Amino acid sequence: MLGANAYTELAKTRDYGHPVLEHVKRLVDGNIIWAPAIEGAFVLTTRGGDFELNIGQDVSIGYLSHTDAVVRLYLQETFTFRLLTSEASVVLAPSVKS
Repeated sequence: MLGANAYTELAKTRDYGHPVLEHVKRLVDGNIIWAPAIEGAFVLTTRGGDFELNIGQDVSIGYLSHTDAVVRLYLQETFTFRLLTSEASVVLAPSVKS
């Protein structure tokens, strides 16, 4: 899972003319996901049993707009994924240059 900046940098970087993104795709057993809502990058397991989906008990309805014929509303609900094993998620960060 790559944030917008990490994905862009990986996609435009070349190693002997070949996109580094393609090298990484061959290394991982799964998809590389563009996730603009996160900062940086993470490796997540897809083996199953490492995360639990918790659905919130709150649902709210809100008003967006209206015309003489249509009222636009929205629904909002909270949820989160709970980490069950420590090895299920690994943060990738660039090395600090000294």
